[in-house]
Amino acid sequence: MNFSEKLVAQSKFKGILLFNDGVFLRAYNEGVYILTELLGYNFKVNAMQLKKYNYRWVVTCAFPLNKLNVRLPNAELTEFGSRYNYAYDVKDYSRWFAQCCHNENHATSVSPKMDKQYTSEKSVNNCRAIKCSDGVYLKLNQKQVNYLLNWQQGYYSSEIDTKFIQSLKKILLTNYDPND
Repeated sequence: MNFSEKLVAQSKFKGILLFNDGVFLRAYNEGVYILTELLGYNFKVNAMQLKKYNYRWVVTCAFPLNKLNVRLPNAELTEFGSRYNYAYDVKDYSRWFAQCCHNENHATSVSPKMDKQYTSEKSVNNCRAIKCSDGVYLKLNQKQVNYLLNWQQGYYSSEIDTKFIQSLKKILLTNYDPND
């Protein structure tokens, strides 16, 4: 089963699919949500954008295969790992996923190479100062730059887009002096 097939299978399954990954079992997206938020396991959660999959966000976690009977004693073994049925609210999952993907404390991303078209950007201490108008620069962190570079209409929920715009407005109002 390739990576895309794993993500599709997990999104269609109402519960957790755990995939063999060496001596670990790996969960993706909905499975991570159930394990960490609903079942309360304190796993290290990684959120990342995958360049190979058009910068699609994926959330993942893993635990040792030999701990399956302790963590999920009723899990059913399969040819790819195991499965565990668990009902969850899709809206709650969607909010968690959006928060997880855009929370700087959890997310890591693959940043695209900057082309010559971004010559108005200046690197400043792992941030970018983007020129908005004459003499006005907006200082953005790498996550904000990635969000803008990869933004497509309708890809993110309107709530995420609104929060992002509000964060930009806050930065602008904090650093903007109309007398300059």
